[in-house]
Amino acid sequence: MRHKHNAREFLVRQQTQIVTPKACLQHDAIRAHLGEFGVVIRKGIQNIGRLIEACDKTNSPIAAHKALNLLAEQLVDTQRKIEDLTADVHMDANTNEAAHRLQTIPGIGPIPASAMVASLPEVSDFKSGRDLSASC
Repeated sequence: MRHKHNAREFLVRQQTQIVTPKACLQHDAIRAHLGEFGVVIRKGIQNIGRLIEACDKTNSPIAAHKALNLLAEQLVDTQRKIEDLTADVHMDANTNEAAHRLQTIPGIGPIPASAMVASLPEVSDFKSGRDLSASC
């Protein structure tokens, strides 16, 4: 279960690198390329659809259009992989008794509950909750 969380976390970071500013001086790849052709799209993950649509509609040279489409395809593929892993994590969290109980705590959803269950050692190996917390 922990491997799914690690893979999902990696893909989310990768998606962020494609879409949002990586550092103060660097702008994301797709927005930067579109900006060279006068197409300005607002920042934020909620504007991904607009970014992808703009990649198709921009009047750019063939080489630039191909680069934009490659980045857009990578973004769409990354999002699909994240959705697949998220669905797996949700399913695991709903079938695992401990993760299901953790979800009854306000503010703890399937992903954090599943991550906690995956990262904690077998609790029966500890004499008390204090010993468990000391080991973490």
